[in-house]
Amino acid sequence: MRASSGGPFPGCFHQGPRPSQATPQANPPGSQPRARAVPLPNPDCVVCCRPIEPSNREKETWKSFYQPLGFDTKTGELLAAQRYQPGCSQVHMHSCCWEVAQNVTDFMPLNQTSLMDFARHLLNLKPFATQTPFDCETNDVDHELWAETQHNPESDTNADHECRGILSSAAFKKITRWLKQNPLTANVDDVQKIDKCLAYCISRGMPYALASDKDMNIRPNLMRALQNLQTSDASRFPKTYNLRVAWDNIQSALDAMKSSPLPRVLRPIPELNASRRIIKFCIPTEKCHRLTFSFIRMQIKPSGLQPSMIISGFGYDGKGLGCWGENHILRVQALKGLHLARDSFAGFTAIRVKNNEKWSEWFGTPRDGVDDLELEWETKKNLILHFDKTLNRITGAGIKSRVSDLPL
Repeated sequence: MRASSGGPFPGCFHQGPRPSQATPQANPPGSQPRARAVPLPNPDCVVCCRPIEPSNREKETWKSFYQPLGFDTKTGELLAAQRYQPGCSQVHMHSCCWEVAQNVTDFMPLNQTSLMDFARHLLNLKPFATQTPFDCETNDVDHELWAETQHNPESDTNADHECRGILSSAAFKKITRWLKQNPLTANVDDVQKIDKCLAYCISRGMPYALASDKDMNIRPNLMRALQNLQTSDASRFPKTYNLRVAWDNIQSALDAMKSSPLPRVLRPIPELNASRRIIKFCIPTEKCHRLTFSFIRMQIKPSGLQPSMIISGFGYDGKGLGCWGENHILRVQALKGLHLARDSFAGFTAIRVKNNEKWSEWFGTPRDGVDDLELEWETKKNLILHFDKTLNRITGAGIKSRVSDLPL
């Protein structure tokens, strides 16, 4: 569980322009000292979670180049990679990470809408992403991966480990079992059916040989790679480990983009005047596994009261609703309850959820002596959240088995 700043919700994936840092000048005689501009930190890549920053060092030039996620208005082609300059307002992704993303997505056809949807999911799920373990690029593999070794993974009786993080235990067992069943040959297409990332690693490590023979027998190379990954320390293969982490971060966002539906907007009820400014969103609870709760400070407060932080938005698996502000994140296995703490004036100031049979900690500041809104359910339900578009806050919640009985 972490707190973060920034917008997890649709349409909020652009970062605002950064103020330029002026050269400090001496203060005029008799004047008050002027505050110096504090340089803002460089943005983090939405894939590897490492900074995009200017660098002139040969081994760190990958840090300086990012992929603009947009199309040339004249040619219709994707914009070329650019050297990062402070003040860029794009979604930030290293150009090397974009190359990995293209392979994860199988170079799927993209238009401006689908590209922005993909970028939005990467950004919204970045708080849940894993930072690459080594300070190097993500689109390459280590030549040491193919070095000779005396270890034989086929005879390994303890394959329950995760092959030092490159392969899950399930993928490792599957591929070793496949090697036993096919003792003579293997090609890249065979490996891709089992683990696309490992197939990409082999392709990156043998580009010229595979270019001349697509059906080349790579079994010896695959055996050496598995042996080395199983027996060597991670620091021996920093590029390969980074590639796997970046691959998994992208795949997670792609899966959420494809499988998790957008919140459904329910049609307002004409008889209720308040419905003109209240939007009701319908969210399937079985799709809620990575949650984001967003808070903003209310703009209006009664005299003598401290301003409250109120719940302004709710995000799930890369999608969401409301207004973004200060964000808190939480992973859940099964969402089975929602508890909103109410303030007598501000609205909802805290939230906690029921993960299976256990309630989470509070996010926000619960107030005493005011009625709360508490919901619990056992089976798959649709969570209905009410958002006041005038006050920028969540004002209510409910549960429905079906939405067919609600006005759409």
